[in-house]
Amino acid sequence: MAIDFRRFAVAITGFCTFLNLYAPQALLPDLSREFGVGPTEISSMITASTLAIALTAPFTGAIADVLGRKRLITAAMFAVAVPTVMVALSLIGAIVVATTLPRERRFRRSEGFVASGRQMLRHIRNPQLIAIYAVGFGVLFNFIAVFTYVSFHLAAPPYDFTPAKLGLLFITYLVGILCAPMTGWAVTRFGRRGFILVLMAIWAVGLALLLAAPVSLIVLGLVLCAGCGMLCQATSTGYVTATAHEGRSSAVGLYVSSFYVGGSVGGFVPGLAWSVAGWPGVIALAAAVLVIIAAIVAVVWPGREGGGRKAEKAEDRKRATDDRKRKTEER
Repeated sequence: MAIDFRRFAVAITGFCTFLNLYAPQALLPDLSREFGVGPTEISSMITASTLAIALTAPFTGAIADVLGRKRLITAAMFAVAVPTVMVALSLIGAIVVATTLPRERRFRRSEGFVASGRQMLRHIRNPQLIAIYAVGFGVLFNFIAVFTYVSFHLAAPPYDFTPAKLGLLFITYLVGILCAPMTGWAVTRFGRRGFILVLMAIWAVGLALLLAAPVSLIVLGLVLCAGCGMLCQATSTGYVTATAHEGRSSAVGLYVSSFYVGGSVGGFVPGLAWSVAGWPGVIALAAAVLVIIAAIVAVVWPGREGGGRKAEKAEDRKRATDDRKRKTEER
């Protein structure tokens, strides 16, 4: 059977990205003790990286619309190998992606950065996209809040987890990877709104389990939070591309920006809750954010008619119509 190099290259890209972003999380308690600072201060390591992505994401989308995705991805991967020269995984990944990722198919080059800027302004004026961006903000806010401060919770007595044990907690991320292929089927079957509301209900159960004392229940709670968070992310990203019928790269760029702004805030603000009420305060804050984004989905996102098979066909027809209009204008 032939190897799908495109999927392989995309997987390597994602692997290297998350490796560089979140590798320090399990070390935060030790770093906090080493530098003599509290959880709120040391969590700025995570805030800095996510904020950098948030600030550059809109421009990344605009550049991708002009230059193409492969050129941008490979250039960025080679660039990140410079500050992470001690992590040779980054350089190898860049070489693999450069040699295996195929060029874009049906890529329409943007008219320029000014045109991409206009597209972004149109995206910002689209209430449906704004609602999706708000959900993205909340998803990574909760993700970073839980997986950053659970390290401090379990590093303290009576658990006294070592950095190695804390690192093992992040295996729970794999749940999202294993569940991701079901996203398309579930959206088609239940609609985007119905599916994501069910995910958020399960996510709330996971948050409740994180308040339990037994480690086994805490791990189960992390599994539910990781799985639901990643599925919400996959559903929201797909909704962005389905909603934006032009300038999809810039639309996704704005989504990524809001997503990582949420991550930046989720690294800092829960530290204030931790200072006041400890681990229960962090979980209470995460639950409040989950309620808010669930309300946005329930009120603003369209129902089944906006997420099921019928809607997908309607979206395909609209794309085909838009394509025909563009070709006519080009002639």
